[in-house]
Amino acid sequence: SSGLARGLVRMACRFVAETPGYERIYLHTNASIEGAEPFWRSIGDEVFDGRTDPRFSPAVHFEIPLGRF
Repeated sequence: SSGLARGLVRMACRFVAETPGYERIYLHTNASIEGAEPFWRSIGDEVFDGRTDPRFSPAVHFEIPLGRF
């Protein structure tokens, strides 16, 4: 693995960290895409798993605290 995705996330976090007023990045992912959920779990903290409630999209939601990178 070249680490390209992790490098892009790191770059985005640094960019947002330079913008006053932000403390974290919020994202969601389609857990049915191979590798997506484990990747985001290795970087972010789960906020909500939409797969647990049929009223919501089956996306898994994460936050990344800006100080993490």
